[in-house]
Amino acid sequence: MAAYLSPKQQVGVQVPLGMPENKMETLEQYILLENRYPHVAKNIKLFWGSSYLPDYITNLMLDTRNGKRKGFPPDDAKALTDLLKIHDDVYPRYIKYEIWDNE
Repeated sequence: MAAYLSPKQQVGVQVPLGMPENKMETLEQYILLENRYPHVAKNIKLFWGSSYLPDYITNLMLDTRNGKRKGFPPDDAKALTDLLKIHDDVYPRYIKYEIWDNE
């Protein structure tokens, strides 16, 4: 399957062209998270293709536990943000806002 980089994506994040929903599980970022955080991967799979995924990933990245959340190691945090970028590209209708639109 051919891959491409959309203009909004950073270098190194490839989205399979016309990726069907059930192919998300084949992405290396998803596989990495599935191996390290099965409960997170389960929710990503559940919310993939819906408006809930961006909020779920964003909330994972923020400390909502009064300083008790350790955070993700850099590779895992990158996998989460990469998946969010891929989701935004495949499902642009669920993008909440574009931070660069105000220019």
